[in-house]
Amino acid sequence: MLSVLWPSLFVALSGSLSVGSILIVLLLLSSQRGAWVASSYVFGYCAGYLSLGGVLWLASQRTAALSVSKTVSSSVLIGLGGLLLFFAFRSWKKEASEEKPSFFSFFDAISPQKSAFFGFLVALLNVKNLALFLSSLSFLLASHLAINEGLVVLFSIVLVFCFGVYLPLFVYLLFPKRSAAFLAWMRWWLEAKKRALSIGVLLFFGVIFSGRGLLFFLRG
Repeated sequence: MLSVLWPSLFVALSGSLSVGSILIVLLLLSSQRGAWVASSYVFGYCAGYLSLGGVLWLASQRTAALSVSKTVSSSVLIGLGGLLLFFAFRSWKKEASEEKPSFFSFFDAISPQKSAFFGFLVALLNVKNLALFLSSLSFLLASHLAINEGLVVLFSIVLVFCFGVYLPLFVYLLFPKRSAAFLAWMRWWLEAKKRALSIGVLLFFGVIFSGRGLLFFLRG
């Protein structure tokens, strides 16, 4: 199990740097309903990835008896790596002025139920994050772990992948009076470094997966 868990968690760390989703949590925490809507968003966000991962893992269990050629496996890895590199290139080409402004009124008016649904949709519709999540999940999907071991790996992947999203919420809940300055600084820093972080993460894991797929193909 550990041979599947550690590389999965290493790649899942990329999700903890999802700047856009972290900023949404910070905006929700500064809204009128604060912790309620932020908690709902985090719940929906994590549930989205857990649901997607569970469905894909169960599907892989049903097809475990089918042999997958090395050519197919390497093609999937190269495809995921190429997708990440494409997003890195697109983020690099995009000018900073193209970033969309924050819609504070939207977050002020949102209800906890809508916030949870919004988090669920963000998890399923954010293509860049999906590519990173599927990359971390690929180790589990290619393995033949027992049900209990697979569940441990799946929950661990989601827990690490969503770490950056629920961290501000935990800080706010644990230190409600002293967290304001830290969360404000965190929001300022992320907004300033958003583009560089996005490009760096996508480029790093894109190169890793493309290279791994090519090596797998050449050794086949």
